[in-house]
Amino acid sequence: MTTIPTAHDGDRHDGEPTDNRASRREADREADREAKRAAKRAKKTKSVDAAAATREAMRASLIAEGFDPVDVEAMLPPLATPKNAYTVQLAVADAVTAMRQDLPRSEKTWAPYLQLLVDGLLGMCPCPCPACAIGPCPCPGGDDGHADCCRMPDDELHTDCAERYTGVPDMSVKKVARSTLADAAWWAQRRGLKRTVARNVKHAQQGRPLLHSDGRGAREQFLQASRWMFTWLGDDDKVKANPATKLKLPPRQEAGARSLTEEEFLEVYGVAVSTGQDPTLDGLILRHLLIQAVRRGALLATACGGLDVEGCRISYWDQKKQTWRYRPTTPTHMADLLTHALTRGPRVAAPPDATPEERRHGIPALTDTSPVFYARPVDTFDADGNFVSREVHPITRKRREPVRPHPPQPALDRAHRAPLPRCQAHERADRAQGSRSAGRQAAPGPRRRQHHRPLPQGAARQAHPPRGVRCAHRGRRPQRTPVGDPALSRLPRLRRDVRRLAGAGRGRLPCRSGGRSGLGRVAGVARDRAALHGPGCRGGRGARANLEAFTRRLDYYQAGLDGKPHDPATVDALHAELDGILTADHTAWQHLRATTSATPGTADTTAISTPPPAPSQ
Repeated sequence: MTTIPTAHDGDRHDGEPTDNRASRREADREADREAKRAAKRAKKTKSVDAAAATREAMRASLIAEGFDPVDVEAMLPPLATPKNAYTVQLAVADAVTAMRQDLPRSEKTWAPYLQLLVDGLLGMCPCPCPACAIGPCPCPGGDDGHADCCRMPDDELHTDCAERYTGVPDMSVKKVARSTLADAAWWAQRRGLKRTVARNVKHAQQGRPLLHSDGRGAREQFLQASRWMFTWLGDDDKVKANPATKLKLPPRQEAGARSLTEEEFLEVYGVAVSTGQDPTLDGLILRHLLIQAVRRGALLATACGGLDVEGCRISYWDQKKQTWRYRPTTPTHMADLLTHALTRGPRVAAPPDATPEERRHGIPALTDTSPVFYARPVDTFDADGNFVSREVHPITRKRREPVRPHPPQPALDRAHRAPLPRCQAHERADRAQGSRSAGRQAAPGPRRRQHHRPLPQGAARQAHPPRGVRCAHRGRRPQRTPVGDPALSRLPRLRRDVRRLAGAGRGRLPCRSGGRSGLGRVAGVARDRAALHGPGCRGGRGARANLEAFTRRLDYYQAGLDGKPHDPATVDALHAELDGILTADHTAWQHLRATTSATPGTADTTAISTPPPAPSQ
C-alpha cells in the first residue's frame, strides 16, 4: 500500500490512500459489460431488420401475384416487437386516456386521427376519382394500370391504386420521424377529399350546391393531434423530440361565413316569424341570438336557473374556462324568455282545492335545470276540460326545416284578382282632366300595395265605396272573413279601427291587419299604428308610447294563451283600450292637420317636424 498525492480543491488532505489496480480492474469490467450489451443490441437489431426485410419481400411478391393487400396483411405474421419497447399503439392508447381527462372536448376530434397511426386505411385507395370514392376501387393497380373510369393525378405522392396505408402500430415512438407523420397526414387529407367527392356525387344527383372542401382540415387536425401527443410523451420522458412540430400546417381556405347586414337580417327574421311550423319559437331564438351573441351550444344549454330576473342578465357555463359567465339582456327579452318557459314548459295537474283557472291550465313545474326553449307541448285534459298532464318537447338539438311556400288558395286568388270599384272623387277628377284611365279596370293578377294617390287641388274627398268595399286606386284587397270563433270576431269595430289607422289616408303607408282572428287583428292594428309613429312621422309620440305598451301587453296575453280559447271579456277590454288610444291619436292628428296645412294638397304629403301634443293617459 503506497500513498500517492492526488489533485484536490483544498478540502481533502494530502496523503489519502488509493488502490490503482482495483480501480483499473473495475473499469475493465464495466467496459466489457458495455461491449457485450452493444453486441447484443446490434445482433437483435440485425435480426429484427432481417425479419422485417423478409416480411416485406413476401408481401411484395404476394401482391404482385394478384392477392388482395388486405388478405396479404392478414396472412403474414406480425413483426416481432422487442421486449420493453414502447410502441405507437401503446402511446396512442395512453394519449387518448390522458386526453379524456385533460381535454375532454378534443377527444371526439383528435382520437380518430391518432388511431389512424394504429389502424391505417387498409380499405381505401389513394385515387380521388368518383368511381373510387363512392364504391370499391375498380382498378387492379400495379403493372395493369388504372381502369378507364379511374383518373389518378400524375403529381401525387401515391399514384398506384394498389397502395394502402397500413399504419405504424408496432413502431417505437422513439423512431417516429418527420416522414412517418407526413405520410400519415397525406393519407388523412386524401380520406377527407374522397369523402367530399362522394358527397358531391349525391349533391349533384339531388340538385344541391357542391362542397369545396379538399381535406386540408383533416390534415391540420391530424398534425395538431400529433403535436399534442408527442408533447405529452415528452413531458413523461418517453420521447426526446417532437417530430410533429417540424411539419407545417396547411393554409386554411377563405372562410365563407360573414355577418349579415341589417336588411338581410330583417329579411331572415321576417321569413322566420311568418313561415314554418313554429314562428313564435323561431322569432324568439333569433332575437336571443341577436341580443346575446351566443352560439348554438350556449343557446341550447340555457336553463331557467340561469335567468337572473332582478339583475336582468343570463348566465352561461364556459366549458373552456370552467366557470360561469353572465351577460346582460333587456327587460323585454327577459320577460319573453320567462313567458315562453312558463307557457310551454312542464306543468302538473292542480289539486282539487285549486282555483278553476289553475285546474284548467295546470301549475308550472319548472326547475333550475329546466330548459328555456320548448316546442309546442301536447296537453291532456279530462272530460270536464281540466288539465291532466303535459308532454313537453325541449329544444336540445339543431332543427332543420325547409322554407316552403304557402299552399295555393284558389278562392282567395280569384277574389284578389277581381276588379275593384273606384271612388267617385277620383272618377270625377279623371273626367274633369280627360284622363284615359277613366273607367279602366284593375289589371288581372295580384296587385301590389301602393300609396294613396293624392287628389288634385280642389277635388273633394267624398262618396267612397260602402263599408267593406275597397277603392281600386288604393290597391287594397277585399275584406276577408276571419277564420275562428264568430263570437270573438269584431268586424264592424275592427273595420272602423282600420279606417282610423288610414286617417285622412293620403300619403300614409297601407296598414296590415295582422292575423285572422279578432285578437290578431287588434294586434296588427296596434303594431301598424306604432310603426307609423317613427322618427319624422306625423303621429303623436304619446300615442306611440301607448301603442307600444299596449302591444307588449297584447303579446304577453297571446303567449299565455298558446292556442287556448280567448276570454271574451278580455277581448272586449283590449278593444276598448285600443279604441281609446286611437281616438286620442286621431284627435291629435286632426289638430295637427288644421294648424299646419298651409296650402291645399301639401299638408298630406309633407312630414311635420313638430310633434303633436301627447294624448292624455
